[in-house]
Amino acid sequence: MDYDVVIIGAGVAGCSAAINLPAHLRVAVIDQSKSLDFKIGESLPPAVKRLFKKMQLWEDFKQQGHLPCYGNRAMWANNQLQETDFIRDIDGHGWHLDRVKFEQWLVKIAHKNAQFYSKTEFIKAVYIAKQWQITLKNEDIKARLIIDASGRTSPFSKRLKIQKQHTDQMVSSWLKGTEIPHRNDTGFSFIQATEKGWWYSASIPNQERILSFHTDARLDHLKNFRDAKVQLATAQQYPLLAELLERCQFQLTETHGYTAAHSTRLSQFSGQAWLAAGDAALSMDPISSQGMFNALYTGLLAATQGQQWLNHEIPDFKQYHQSLEQIWQAYQQHLKYWYQVPEQWQQSDFWKLKKISI
Repeated sequence: MDYDVVIIGAGVAGCSAAINLPAHLRVAVIDQSKSLDFKIGESLPPAVKRLFKKMQLWEDFKQQGHLPCYGNRAMWANNQLQETDFIRDIDGHGWHLDRVKFEQWLVKIAHKNAQFYSKTEFIKAVYIAKQWQITLKNEDIKARLIIDASGRTSPFSKRLKIQKQHTDQMVSSWLKGTEIPHRNDTGFSFIQATEKGWWYSASIPNQERILSFHTDARLDHLKNFRDAKVQLATAQQYPLLAELLERCQFQLTETHGYTAAHSTRLSQFSGQAWLAAGDAALSMDPISSQGMFNALYTGLLAATQGQQWLNHEIPDFKQYHQSLEQIWQAYQQHLKYWYQVPEQWQQSDFWKLKKISI
């Protein structure tokens, strides 16, 4: 099969790109996932409203039953609880998502605009005579343009030997449980800095709650969290976090896992007839709360720039690279600020490692 655009990856960035490509283009999505299992990463900032309006998805998104997020409560500096809210934000409140439902919604919309190659594997791609020859596990396809939205593993960029820069070794150990939502906590994320890392907790749809701990993979204490019960017991040693979990009558379920949470970026975000979007291009520390927003935005931007290139309106993707470079530089500045704020922990191993990496 010959396509105008082949998108590698059917996650948030890949679906965003597929949805925003014009209907007259022949588009294919290579979906390498086996199933849509639960995954951590469930928040969207208020600015997503503008993105969804541009994509003509805002009204539909509001009907999906996700929970509003009105702000954050953080014990990040000097053991003082501080609250920030979105009251003055022109876009209103943010969102806590049912992540699986959200991605299923995006996939369903993307199916209207693209041919899906599901549960297959990308093997390699070679650019010959102004066309990509793409080898999948069971068949070969061709494309004029590739959008790499294959996530942190980014097999396409690896095949091209594009350097990926890893700035740290942050990981997230997370667990999910049931709750009875309490009026004091509904609509707020909770964050607490500690000597060995930081905690995050928030309600998600279906009367469930996320509890995660973020630290450096090189530190020994991470091995203690391979047991969800140990992780929960550790969280309950912090008074404010323990009170929160008690108020909502948090009950542990069997859903528990680890995920990479380190910052990465490609040395180049685009090249000859290809662009990278989402985590395949750059991935962000969870403290930024920008991961999924970045995936949606860069997927949209890759679709826009890709269409312009196919129409011979632009000669290359220099502007796309510059846009992602600006995102990365702004992200790095904010990250440096956040990890310098908790002065009381700056001499501990975790915070020293973060300081070195930024």
